[in-house]
This record gives sequence, C-alpha cells and structure tokens, in this order.
Amino acid sequence: MSWIKVVAIQLVIGIGLFFGLDYLYSNTRTPSVEFGFHILHKVFHHSMAESFDGFGQWGDNKYRVCTDMNGFKASCNQVESSRKSFDVAFIGDSFTEAVSMTYEDSFVGMFAENNPSLHVANLGVSSYSPTIYLAKVRWLLEHGYMFNHLYVFVDISDIQDESIYSTGVTGNVYGKESINSDSQLFLLKQFVTDNFKLFKLGCLKIKNLWSNEEEQAKHQSVFKMQRSEWTYEKNSSAYGVLGVDGSIKKATDKMIELYGLLEEHDISMSIGVYPWPAQLAEIEKVPTQINRQVEIWKSFCQQRCEKFVNLFPAYRGLISDHGLDVVYDQYFIDGDVHFNKMGNQLVFDEIKHVNK
Repeated sequence: MSWIKVVAIQLVIGIGLFFGLDYLYSNTRTPSVEFGFHILHKVFHHSMAESFDGFGQWGDNKYRVCTDMNGFKASCNQVESSRKSFDVAFIGDSFTEAVSMTYEDSFVGMFAENNPSLHVANLGVSSYSPTIYLAKVRWLLEHGYMFNHLYVFVDISDIQDESIYSTGVTGNVYGKESINSDSQLFLLKQFVTDNFKLFKLGCLKIKNLWSNEEEQAKHQSVFKMQRSEWTYEKNSSAYGVLGVDGSIKKATDKMIELYGLLEEHDISMSIGVYPWPAQLAEIEKVPTQINRQVEIWKSFCQQRCEKFVNLFPAYRGLISDHGLDVVYDQYFIDGDVHFNKMGNQLVFDEIKHVNK
C-alpha cells in the first residue's frame, strides 16, 4: 500500500472521529459553553438559541450572553424561564439585542431592572427589520405568547435590510442567501448548526480571521457608510432594486401590518429611533434639520403609537455642548456604529422621560 493511500485512510478516519465526537459532544453538552448563539429559524429567518449561557464575541470584546427558554436575551439567572406572558416587550435589531453588552448593560436590561414589577421580554436580534418584526411577532402570538405593550426600535439599517428580505406565500421570511426554508439546503445547514458545534465554531474562527482586514476597512469611517447613507443620499445604489424610497415604503408597509396585528390582540405600540454616527454628522452639519429617520417614524406614529422615543434631540444637545468627536467617543463602541454602556443608558433615560 502506497504512503498516499495510508495518509488518505488516516485522514478519513481522523475526520470521521472528529465529526463523530463532535456530534456526541454537541448533543450531550450543557448550554454553558462558548458557541454561536444566533440560529436559523424556519419562519422568521433567524433567532437566538434557547437557554444559552455562554459568550459572544464582538470585535475584540468577549461578553457573556444568556437567553431564556424562549430564546430571548435575558439575565443569566433567567435561563430556565419559560414565561410566555409579558407586560412589556422590545423588538429591534443589534442595537436592541445590544451586541457587545451584557443584558444588564443593555437598555432593555436597565428598563427591566428599573421596573421589577413588570415582566419584560427582549425579542431583538441582530439584522432584524420590519419584515422580521412582523413575522416573529405573528409567530409568537400564534404560539401562545402575549404582550401588553411592544416597543419597536427601528434602526437606521432597517431600510437597507428591507431591500434584502422577502416573504413567501406562507409568510416565511427569506434573506439575501435566497435559501427556501423548506429546501434540503436549509435543512442541511440547520442540521450542521444543531449537531456539529465544534465544526461550526471552527468555521466561525476561520471566517473571522479571513474577513478581519475587510472588517477593518469597513469600519475606517463609521461616519460615512452606505448602510446608513439613505437619510441624506436618496439616490444611493446600496439599496437593491427597490432603491431607497422603495425600501422605505416596504418598511412602513410592514410596520402598518404589525400595528394592525397588535391592534387585533389589544397590544399597544411605541416606536423608538436613534442615530448612527452618520446621522450625528448630519446633526453637526445642519443642527436645525429634521432627520429623515425621525420624520418617517414620527409621522407613522400619529394615531398609532402610545409613545415616540426619539433620541435625536438628546444627541443634538450633546453635540452642541461637546462636539461630534467627544459625543461619539463617549456613547459608541470605538470604531463601531453601536452604543456602548453609556449609549444604552441614554436610550433607557429617554424611555423613562417619555413615560413620566
């Protein structure tokens, strides 16, 4: 037998042993290990793993992440909670999930701590937008969940995401990867995700190393990114076939549907808006101008919303007093568009203010 065959046989045996042990480990481990906690969902595209207690990685920051039995980001002493009835729920994207922040340092966690008599749910997950807000809330209501009030924090990036997501005839959400959630490819990806955690973690590590230079270049200027330019560049080419105006219309149409769904279930709604660094630059340039994000959702809220949580005036005042660079350094993660702990505190303070 040639040495090539010997090596090939040993390689096959080694790979087989790795995947066999990975399968056993992945199906017998407790959830308190560091693994990716974002998972695919057949109906509303993606979610968070249930009863997770481990770590997330955002840039150079490693932070503890816990979810309850529903897959909602929560305090780490709530991983066994299976509650399905809540007084207040929040939904949004990565800002509401609060990437790089523990639950306690997120504005949802601050709200929960400040209102101990209320049952609070964080439904937010990175890369959500109105299409997923609608699909997820509908699915939750159909499966016995209930909320008295829902805060929807509409992100600047939601408009670009709406140019990507689509909804099938059954209401399932499809993303830019164009994977039909009923297809064999989707089922295979889900099987690998669920049953080969070590393999998945290794792929994520390699992907992070491979894309590190690309990510650094992408974040060189957080004040000028295509993902956030729609508020001042309506002819941007970064919003697919729908364009900026078409994506805005799709977002507002989905939010109208969401409002109707909530009204059917006697659930009140509030909307929150906040700036990205690009919008801070807009504020510095023309302090008196009403930002397009505010204009759209304030108009939407008329006759629909119980509260409109608007962070733009607070940032306008801060920039007037301290300047753009100081405000960015104090309230945002360095080199990123997301809020740090102080940024989350500012959102919570505004929620408190509008509820006085």
